[in-house]
Amino acid sequence: EQGRGQDKPGKFKACRAIGWYLNEHKMAQVSINLTDYATTGLINVYEECRKIAKDLKIAVVGSQLVGLVPLSAMLAAADHYMDKEELFITEESQKIRLVIERLGLDAIDKFKPEDRIIEYVVGLNKPGPLLSSTVESFVRQLGARSSTPGGGSAAALMAAMGASLGSMVGWMTFGKR
Repeated sequence: EQGRGQDKPGKFKACRAIGWYLNEHKMAQVSINLTDYATTGLINVYEECRKIAKDLKIAVVGSQLVGLVPLSAMLAAADHYMDKEELFITEESQKIRLVIERLGLDAIDKFKPEDRIIEYVVGLNKPGPLLSSTVESFVRQLGARSSTPGGGSAAALMAAMGASLGSMVGWMTFGKR
């Protein structure tokens, strides 16, 4: 009743929203459809809702994502909170967990990334047969009478191990003087 009204510009682009008060639950609900998450990110809308709620002295209970969400939208939100809170997180699963916690995505229903993130649902992040093989299997394949895997795959494995050792050193020394 105190909104801007239909066809009047709001705070964000690529976003359609409506809000109402639920007397039976004594809470307000805001429903937002982001039509282009790259133009208006999850974090922008969520944080603005929190700001408005704080100004109105209303607590934010949580949030809910309906449908599927792009992995890049979740990782952008993770980057925001990592910068804001000066966190050092390298694992994708931990970044996703951070976003779930900060956005309160578990407040209404359990948020299962494997069921809600587009790339996980369609299997775009599943490793192929070479990546999912054991080191022993990889070494046997490398020594077999076949052109693949070859030098490039061996170099990639060595680079990955070097990067992992660098990560280990980073984790062991992070926060220490």
